[in-house]
Amino acid sequence: VYAVPLTNDYPLMFYRTDIFSELEITPPQTWEEFYETLPIIYENGMKAGMISSESADNGFAAGDLFITMLNQTEEKSLDSESAAAAFEAWTKLCTDYGLTDEDMLGMFRTGEMPLVFAECADFSSLLNDGAYELAGRWGVAHIPGTYRTVDGLRTLDCSVNTNSLGAVIFDDCKNVSAVWEFISWFTSDEIQRQVAEAFGLREYSPANIGVSFPQLWSEREYREIVTQKDSTLQLHEISASSEVKNAIYSALRRTLRGEDARTAYFDELRHHRIVSDSAGVSNSGEG
Repeated sequence: VYAVPLTNDYPLMFYRTDIFSELEITPPQTWEEFYETLPIIYENGMKAGMISSESADNGFAAGDLFITMLNQTEEKSLDSESAAAAFEAWTKLCTDYGLTDEDMLGMFRTGEMPLVFAECADFSSLLNDGAYELAGRWGVAHIPGTYRTVDGLRTLDCSVNTNSLGAVIFDDCKNVSAVWEFISWFTSDEIQRQVAEAFGLREYSPANIGVSFPQLWSEREYREIVTQKDSTLQLHEISASSEVKNAIYSALRRTLRGEDARTAYFDELRHHRIVSDSAGVSNSGEG
């Protein structure tokens, strides 16, 4: 099944520039830098926020940090050790650092949460439309990345998950050529720009790489946005996408109750029949 992409939602790291300046810190470029930045934020009585997919209607939300960390590994299958390590790192952010999706907008405005991972179009629109008092006091940067060597070149992989809507033609269509002509027109850069302007970027974020709104951002912020948008990966949607999400979040809740993260992860994937019964079992028989 093929679709012509219409929308593309992806996350950014939003931060309070005034608070970061006061704390003499800069937006972290890598996860190592992120782990160095978090204690400074928490030592000053503040916290950080992240997107949650638990209440999302279908599968994982754009920018879910578990999927982001998984995307930045070389082996991306759910039954791999890389996936288990990504899950452990994600749960550590919840258990050790208390990252939460609790009232991210409100706490970002008050300064209690000076760093959040949120969807670009949605969160920036909320700030621009309702948080007038923060004008000039917040900025955006790409999600922390992982350095890896590809073809002898060391590069920063800041891949993130994206959600998209697409246009399709059903197999019982009476006039395929006419529908294709409409889709081609509707997905053109100019029409997509008009649609986004009519609905607002919070409601409609075009997937077209030829559609952008640099006038809404500073030159530096726009570079960060382009970097992030170029690093988006679309999860392959399957009928069990919601079931995968439910298994992952069930494992997260078990971890928050004190269970071992790796054991909870593979237990839930096996319980939901997402991976084989042998996945995650070591030679010694331990989970």
